[in-house]
Amino acid sequence: MTEPLGLESKVVRLVPHDPRWNDLYRREAERLASAIAAAGLPVLRMEHVGSTSVPGLAAKPILDIAAGRIGTVAAAEYVAAVERAGYVYRGECGLPGREFFRHGELRTHHLHLVELNGEHWQRYLCFRDALRPMT
Repeated sequence: MTEPLGLESKVVRLVPHDPRWNDLYRREAERLASAIAAAGLPVLRMEHVGSTSVPGLAAKPILDIAAGRIGTVAAAEYVAAVERAGYVYRGECGLPGREFFRHGELRTHHLHLVELNGEHWQRYLCFRDALRPMT
């Protein structure tokens, strides 16, 4: 069986849905929650978003995680803790209000740090939820 995650930089490739993705998301969300708590920061609400979160949908083999922070805590306060968890901080990448991180030599995870219930948060969840009934 092939590895469930990983994609080279600047490569786009779709693979059939892998039922392991949801469990891999849960484990990574728990690992990130521990890293955030160890830094003494408020817990983030995390959601599995992107194509790997839609059962039956072919997807890029990269887990996308939306991490919602309360608006009273600046995103910058989370950067060092997420980096200690092995993620590389990439900045806003053209989307003001979203801090983007990637994980893995082969990209295995993308973390989108946004304000909980803000515009980006709603967009990620609405898009995912709209696709789920179609599969």
